[in-house]
Amino acid sequence: MATCVFQRPGEEPLSLEGSASGADFVFTFTAEQSAALAPGRWNWAIRVAKDTTAKTVQIGETVIRPNPQAVAAPSHAEKCLKLIEAALEERFVDVQESISILGQDISKVSAAELHRLMNRYQAKVNNERRHTHRLATGSRRKRGRIFLRG
Repeated sequence: MATCVFQRPGEEPLSLEGSASGADFVFTFTAEQSAALAPGRWNWAIRVAKDTTAKTVQIGETVIRPNPQAVAAPSHAEKCLKLIEAALEERFVDVQESISILGQDISKVSAAELHRLMNRYQAKVNNERRHTHRLATGSRRKRGRIFLRG
């Protein structure tokens, strides 16, 4: 009997039972099992058991690409960016930044602070999208080298 286990930190491991195919084993994913694997790098190991002994015979790593048909839920950074953009648009209608009601001072976040936050969250969203694109296409970031000679 052979079992293939897919593992990734922070994710539930997925075990597949192999079916004998000559001297080898075949491991088949169901649609539900493949949908349970989040995109990214996963480690896998094949364990073979006979009677009372078990042995890991092969290990490796694979990249699970995103499902192109899946509807992506917005990330935390994308949600925050939309809220910040909405707050900035509201500033064009209501430019008042503070108000005093019954002796209580209420201040809005300044426009400068909103712009700073918008830039920070836009950078986060860009990094997330770049990472998702690299996973979907299998491309890697090219790193250049600079050699200085004296």
